[in-house]
Amino acid sequence: MHIPNQYNDPNITPKITVTVEFVTPELAAKWLEMNTSNRPIRSRVADQLYDAITGGQFITNGSAITFTENGVVADGQHRLKEIVRAKIGCWLLVARNADPRVLTTSAVGSIWTASDLLAHQGEIDTKTLAGALRVIHRIQRGYRGMGLASNAAVAALLDRHPDVVDSVRLVRNGPVRNVLPAALLSGCHYFFRKVDTAKADLYLEVLGAGGALSDNHPINHLRNALLKQPRNTRWIEENLAALIIKSWNAFAAGEAMAQLKYSSKEAFPKIANLPD
Repeated sequence: MHIPNQYNDPNITPKITVTVEFVTPELAAKWLEMNTSNRPIRSRVADQLYDAITGGQFITNGSAITFTENGVVADGQHRLKEIVRAKIGCWLLVARNADPRVLTTSAVGSIWTASDLLAHQGEIDTKTLAGALRVIHRIQRGYRGMGLASNAAVAALLDRHPDVVDSVRLVRNGPVRNVLPAALLSGCHYFFRKVDTAKADLYLEVLGAGGALSDNHPINHLRNALLKQPRNTRWIEENLAALIIKSWNAFAAGEAMAQLKYSSKEAFPKIANLPD
C-alpha cells in the first residue's frame, strides 16, 4: 500500500539542503549549543570517533550532520563532540531544514534505538520501557508473527498505552525486579492492571517477597519454575510470558494450581477477563 506524503511525491521537492563544510572545533562547539533534543552519548562510539579523528583515520562519508527546520541538531552529535575534544576540524556533510520527525527514522552513524527515541521524548528507564512496549505488542499477537518494525512504532505504542510507565516504575522499584526480567514483567503487569489494579499490584508484591506460600499457590509454582531453570541458560520469552499469564489468571481468580507448564505447541494463553 502506498501512503503518499511530501517525501514520496515526485512533484514536491523537500526543503532539506545538503552541503560539504569544514567543521572547526569552534564551529562544532557552537552547533552543539543547538543539541537540545538528542539521545544519550554512547561512550564506546565517542571513543572510536576520537581515535579515528586523532589517528588520521576519519573519512568523510555520506552520513550528514543533520539540523531540523527548527535549527536543532538531529543527528551527528557524536562527531561534533569528538571534533571539539580532539581539537581537530573535519570535512563533513551538513543537512539543514530536515523534518523534525527525522529523529524517529534516522539510521546513519550510530543507529537510534527505541530506547534513544523514548529518552528524547523525556521518558525515563527507557530500555525497560521500550522492552515492555514490545512485550505488549507480542502479547496482543499471542507471540505469533513479526515483532516491531521501527522505532516510530514503539513511540506509537506508548501513545496508545501510556499507563505502562506505571508498571515499569512499580517493577523497577520493587524487589520483584530481581525475580523476572523487568521489561517482560512490566508488559504483563500492564495488562493485569486492566483486569484488577489492586490484585495486579499485590501479584507483584507476593512474587517479589516469596515467603511461605502453599505448594499449590500459583506464584509458588512460578517461582519454583524459575529456580529450576539451569544456570547460564536463558528463558525463551514466549514460554516465560505464558507461565506468568497462567499464574496470574489463577491468582486473580483465587484458584490453586496442581502444576504450571507451557509448551509452544499449545495456544498462547489469554489474559482472563481482559477488557476489549
